[in-house]
Amino acid sequence: MLLLRRYWVWAAATALALGAGWVGLRAGESRPVARDPLPVGQTAPAFRLRETDGRMVPLRQFAGQPVVLNFWAAWCPYCRGETALLVQAARRYRSRVAVVGVDVEDPRPLAKTYLRRSHIPYPVLLDQSGRVALHYNVQELPTTVFIDARGRIAAVKVGPFTEPRQLDRTIQRLLNTPPPAHPHPAPARRASRMT
Repeated sequence: MLLLRRYWVWAAATALALGAGWVGLRAGESRPVARDPLPVGQTAPAFRLRETDGRMVPLRQFAGQPVVLNFWAAWCPYCRGETALLVQAARRYRSRVAVVGVDVEDPRPLAKTYLRRSHIPYPVLLDQSGRVALHYNVQELPTTVFIDARGRIAAVKVGPFTEPRQLDRTIQRLLNTPPPAHPHPAPARRASRMT
């Protein structure tokens, strides 16, 4: 009887810990199974997802041009924090790079509301099941996958971009061209006096 009681206490504690762990992982923006990001040089997994208006968009729609594929969610504060940088990059590189958002597991009404408020000029696709995020081994949000014009993974950034230059450098490597004039130049240094 004592052994059976210990078993039930252990089973209840394990179930509680697993349940709390799952909730903690969801709120902590990580997936429960740890896997490495997709390796650089691998062909980007093909997918088709719907935009908020219901139109189906395949990844191959962007074939022949570099793609910045940003996995995010409206509930993720880090994702919301980097949205302005992605919007700026989409406008700055609009003729040379496709910026595409992938909203992971948000209900359509929540995604639509966030998109309307944020004035996002690039396509945002809904991965309501999380299936595409799993194919891309996304463990944390935000995660940004850079795909070259040949359709191969060029770089993966796990976590948010916090400054425009960080995102610009990665896009420039993707394009392999000199960087454009930056709208936020570094503060000018004062010239020292020579005496």
